[in-house]
Amino acid sequence: MSHAIDTRERLASLLFCAFLTCLGLAVFMLPLAPLRKVCAVVLLVCVICGFAVVILRRIAPLDVPSVMLLAFVALLVIPNAANPDFWGFHLAYFGQILVFGCALFWLLRLLPLGDCALFWALLVPSTVHSVLLLGIGLWRFYCTPHTQFTYINSSGELVSRFYFYDNPNLAAIFATLSFVLLLPFCAAQLPRVRALAIVGVAAVGASLFLLASRAAIAIMALCVILFLLWNRREKINKKFVLLALACLVLLGAGFFVFHIEVFMLKILYGNEPRPTLWFEGLRAYLESGRLLFGLGAGAFMDIDFSKLLGGEEYRNMWHAHNLFVQILVEYGLFALLSFYAFLFALLRGAPAPHTARAQAFWLAVVSFLCFALVEFNFWQRNALFALLLFGALRGRNGA
Repeated sequence: MSHAIDTRERLASLLFCAFLTCLGLAVFMLPLAPLRKVCAVVLLVCVICGFAVVILRRIAPLDVPSVMLLAFVALLVIPNAANPDFWGFHLAYFGQILVFGCALFWLLRLLPLGDCALFWALLVPSTVHSVLLLGIGLWRFYCTPHTQFTYINSSGELVSRFYFYDNPNLAAIFATLSFVLLLPFCAAQLPRVRALAIVGVAAVGASLFLLASRAAIAIMALCVILFLLWNRREKINKKFVLLALACLVLLGAGFFVFHIEVFMLKILYGNEPRPTLWFEGLRAYLESGRLLFGLGAGAFMDIDFSKLLGGEEYRNMWHAHNLFVQILVEYGLFALLSFYAFLFALLRGAPAPHTARAQAFWLAVVSFLCFALVEFNFWQRNALFALLLFGALRGRNGA
C-alpha cells in the first residue's frame, strides 16, 4: 500500500514539474504573436498535467473564485449559443479565456507555487519576453518603417507608432501586467531575484514609454507610488527609492517632451470618443429592455456612432473602451454581476501587501481594474495573463 502511495506521489511530482515547465514556456510565449499556435499546445499540455496532479494528490477541487469565474463564462456562452457573432468574431477575443483561462486559474489556486516555482515559472519568462519585446519593437520602429499603426502630426504627416506585433494599446495592457509582477521583487533579498526584476522593470518601463499609452504610463506611476508607500517602513536601500523617484520624474518629463504634440492635437482638434461610446451604449441597452442577458455578442458594432462623433471611422466600434460597459451592454446584468462576484471572491481575504508576492497581486488587481475603465482589457492573452497572475499570486490558502 505504501509502495503504491509512493509511486503515485513520485508520478504527481514529475507531472507537477512538467506543469511548471509548460507554464513558464507559455508565459514566455504569450505576447509573441508568431508563437501563438505553439503556445496554445503548451497551454493544453500544462492544463492536462495540472489536472493529473490534482487527481493523483486527491486535492479538494472546490474553489469559490473559480466557480464564480466559471459562472461568468457560462453567462457569456449560454445566452449566445445560437448567436453566430459570438462563435465568430467574439470567440476570437474570449477564446483563450474559455479554453485555458478558467482551467489555469483553478489549477493555480489548487496548486500553489512556492518562491522557487514562482521565480522560474513567472519572473524569469516575464523578464525574458519583456527584454525581447523591447528589442523587437526598437528594430521594427527604427529599421522597418510601417503604416500599420500611425498618428498624424501637426504638419499633417503620417508618423509610425512604436509597436511589437499588435495594437500598441493592447500591447501596453500586457506590458503593464509584466511591470506590476516584477516591480515588488526589485526589493527582494536574494540578489539574483532583485537583479532579474530590475532588468525586467527597466525593459517594460522603456517599452511603455515608447508605446505612448497615457493610461499605461499613469498606471505605472500609480503602481510605483503604491509600492514605495507599502515599503516605506522596510529597510529598502535609499538609493533604490531615489532611483525610483528619479525614474518617475524622468519618465514624466520625457513623456511630456516627446509626446506633447500628440496630446495638444488631441486637445485642440481631437475628439475623445469614450464618454459618447459609454452613454450611447448604455442608452441602447436600457431602451432594448433586454436587461438581464444584454443585446447579445457583437451588438456594440451595430450602434452607429459616426453622426455623434463626426467621422466614418466611428461607424462600427467593436468595443466600448470600458470592460464593465461592454459586459453589461452585450451580455447583460447577470453576466456583470457574476463578474463582480468573481472579483469579490478573489479579493475577499487576500493578504495585506506586506510581501513581494502580495504586493504583486494587489498591483495586478489595480492595473487590471484601472485599465478596465478605459479599455476592453479582457482580450485574449491580456485576460489570460491577468488570470494567471491572479491564480499564481493568490493561492487558495492565501499563498
